[in-house]
Amino acid sequence: MIKMDKDYRLLIYVFIISILAAGIMFFTNKEKQDVEFCRDVIFKGMIEGKASVGEFIDWNKLIAVGVDVGAGFAKAPNEAERRNYKEVFIRGVSLGFAYTGGKPNALADWRIFSQTRERVVIAADYRPGKRRMLFTLAKGEKRKLVGLEVVEIK
Repeated sequence: MIKMDKDYRLLIYVFIISILAAGIMFFTNKEKQDVEFCRDVIFKGMIEGKASVGEFIDWNKLIAVGVDVGAGFAKAPNEAERRNYKEVFIRGVSLGFAYTGGKPNALADWRIFSQTRERVVIAADYRPGKRRMLFTLAKGEKRKLVGLEVVEIK
């Protein structure tokens, strides 16, 4: 068995604790980044009707409130129709949210709801105690919205 003096052993413990703390901070920060990305880029972009949010949506896979948006997008015969489809969808989300009296700060308690290796679901309470919005992001080279649900809280 190798003999170590107390200073060397203490140095090893500090090193191990530092590595564990850095790992915890990395994963906590990654989750925070997912929530902030969903809230500040995707949600706010959609309710403000910004066409630029379209680059953060996986149009071929998107399912929104039970509708296979991706299937409709795939049927668009050309690029002009696909561009129009995106604009109409984003404008529709924006107008629908405004029509129901929704405000940008109407969603509260943004958090990670669930996650797998491929996806992360971000939850935010809308009209707290009544509804919850769930945003599903595909992980990968670039995070993209693939699902949007509104669920009643019972």
